[in-house]
Amino acid sequence: MAEEETKLQREFETWKINTPFLYDLVVCHATEFPSLTVQWSPAPPQPYLDDWSFSVHRLLLGTYTDDVAIKNFLLVADAVLPTESVSQDRDCEITTLPMVEIIHRIPMDGEVNIALYMPQNPEIVAVKTIYPQVYLINISNLGEMGNTESFDHLTKSMLGGHDEEGYALSWSTLRPGYLLSAARDNNICIWDVSSVSKPEVLYAKNIYQGHRKVTKDASWHQKNENLFGSVGDDGLLLIWDLRTSIPEGYGKSENEVELNSLSFNPYNDWIVATGAVDKTLPLFDMRKLPLPVHALRSHVGDVFKVEWDPNHASVLASASADRRIMIWDLNRIGKEQPKYDTTSDEPDELLFTHAGHISMVYDMAWNTHKPWVIASVGEDSCIQIWQIAENIYHDNDFA
Repeated sequence: MAEEETKLQREFETWKINTPFLYDLVVCHATEFPSLTVQWSPAPPQPYLDDWSFSVHRLLLGTYTDDVAIKNFLLVADAVLPTESVSQDRDCEITTLPMVEIIHRIPMDGEVNIALYMPQNPEIVAVKTIYPQVYLINISNLGEMGNTESFDHLTKSMLGGHDEEGYALSWSTLRPGYLLSAARDNNICIWDVSSVSKPEVLYAKNIYQGHRKVTKDASWHQKNENLFGSVGDDGLLLIWDLRTSIPEGYGKSENEVELNSLSFNPYNDWIVATGAVDKTLPLFDMRKLPLPVHALRSHVGDVFKVEWDPNHASVLASASADRRIMIWDLNRIGKEQPKYDTTSDEPDELLFTHAGHISMVYDMAWNTHKPWVIASVGEDSCIQIWQIAENIYHDNDFA
């Protein structure tokens, strides 16, 4: 154990030494407890009043105490980041340092498994904890109350339909108020919360059953308001249509290995990325189901999360138990890349590997408003915000 810890510390020190060459931005903020979830607010960043060359981006996080005797919280944080002009001007004098500050701690019943802003209204947040119900919280009247723990006045609704806890939520970007959830009871629930204005208990509008084992993730299609997908421990990718009660199509991983995550490409009607426990990222074309058309391979641990870059059609990120977040460029598939290290066996599609975490990575999220910026959280109780160096993606023909 001591030898492994020494190795990890040595790797981390090497990473820190190399950060000036690999990144244009790195922020590390230690927290008391790990967070299983991280999401950027869809609302545009606001000017930072102390320094107009910086802006404030809002983040949503949670606590994972792993102890029923310790109170858990939904966390709202502000990330103060340089504007694009400052980020690109390495010769300008920096008087403000990028930072993360927790500004609100909202008490929750149990550890926070996942929390998501509604894309059309960031004042509405959906939260899943260790209990079956989904909480719907209106945070509009947080105001300037500061970092207090008394939020009894917040509007909270409970969404019913599940019998067990889960880790999957997805808001529709095309149907305002439509919320998708998956859980360990194998069920997929959908609610329409567009008319919820006061605390109430709302039961699922529809419940879908198709997986033989635990449903790990569910997500809306980015271009068709009627479609969504789900993956599970049965190794299946199911494609659903709101207008029917049975799957419209299905894909399956090689050897039916468990699938943990899925993400529909926001620029392409047909491509779906998934993350698997066999350390791969099976890629599916919905026109060519059931087998994947390609698999990305470089992780050495379970892949917990996959997410397409909202600003670049061919770019995908993945987070893993191997402590790494990898950025992939699908345009590089089949195109041999120059190898500066002739001993490296990295695949051509791999654009970048983030090695800043010293334990497994639970979640990560792209920043829509600041290209190439990712927030990540893991078992090491550290929130990291980072942006790969401009020369890395410019060398690969990205604008």
